Amino acid sequence: MKRGVTDAAEQLGLSTKHQAELRQRIDLTNSSETAYAIRCDMPAETTQTLLVVDQFEEVITMTPPREADEFVNCLLGLSDTAKQHGIRVVLTVRADYFNLISAFPDLFERVAASNGRGRFDLKSISENGLEEIVEGPLRLVGYKDEDQVAALLAGLKKDLPEQASGLALTQIALDAAWLKHKREGIDLMSAYSQVGGIQGALAYEADRVRKMLDPEEEQLLFPLLVRLLRLGDTGGATRRAERLDNLAPEMRALAEKLATEDGGRLLSVSADKVEIGHEALITQWPWLRRQLAAEAGCVRELARLSDATESWVDAGKAARALPNRGDRKRFNGLAARHPKWLGLAEIAFLRRAGRRSALQTGAVATVVASLVVLIVAVGVMGAF
Repeated sequence: MKRGVTDAAEQLGLSTKHQAELRQRIDLTNSSETAYAIRCDMPAETTQTLLVVDQFEEVITMTPPREADEFVNCLLGLSDTAKQHGIRVVLTVRADYFNLISAFPDLFERVAASNGRGRFDLKSISENGLEEIVEGPLRLVGYKDEDQVAALLAGLKKDLPEQASGLALTQIALDAAWLKHKREGIDLMSAYSQVGGIQGALAYEADRVRKMLDPEEEQLLFPLLVRLLRLGDTGGATRRAERLDNLAPEMRALAEKLATEDGGRLLSVSADKVEIGHEALITQWPWLRRQLAAEAGCVRELARLSDATESWVDAGKAARALPNRGDRKRFNGLAARHPKWLGLAEIAFLRRAGRRSALQTGAVATVVASLVVLIVAVGVMGAF
């Protein structure tokens, strides 16, 4: 939300000081004040503001419940003040995640009300739409080979999958094909074929990026990626967001590199979080799939350690939230085998658990020693 306000303020020509003030006034617990900030202090009677929350499903799947509830309540508050502040809210949600909005009953009721008029389903892209997203950008860069454009469109129409990720994969394939065409001077259709088309372009791009990393970065690649996904009990995997401040400096630098165009935009980095750019990367990159299959047990153990660490932090780092002996042994085994997998919070969690264990061991030893002295003393007294 802060980034959107900053972008809008820049477009309005507001000073950097004013932009900073607007960001500071965004308060999810105060929807009225947030409305003024979103509107960039423009007069309500002459201003209409559209707030678009893209990929809202990530609020459901990747955001801690307390933060998600706070965010949704703020959106509802903004919607309630539409007449006063001229703000309307649009959520974009993947169709296969829509029913999960029911986790927020007030929001779900509002979206589903009025015979579904609050919901607009986007159909699969039409052939005319596909032609527009291909021909438009090519026209802008002055590309005029009509035969190549026609061949590319025919290939795209044949390859375009039906699943929800189809359009995103098409974008990746087009980007990869264009870059290969520009770098190597080959015709556009040959470039599209060589990057693997829609189904193979993401893996092609990921392998290209992996091979350009220096040895130290390549050693950190899987430890970084494994922090950005969660492996299910049956083998399926979903992406998850990681806090940037939980990553070691060298891993954070790699994350930021992989979020650039040169890094294939494999990752998406915001002001405080990093996540995998496209969930299809998890399922369509053979290198990553092989790594996950080989380390599946440890990947699941890392998820358990991350959950335990988060519970410890939420509990104010209280001793009662530290792991028991069995969990500590398993977590320490994971840390010994894969030290680069751990985030800074997990390292602190295990160190605190280790110190507590050492103190407990020392206390037990002291008690045992005292009992021995007592027994000896009793024995000596008995001798008299």
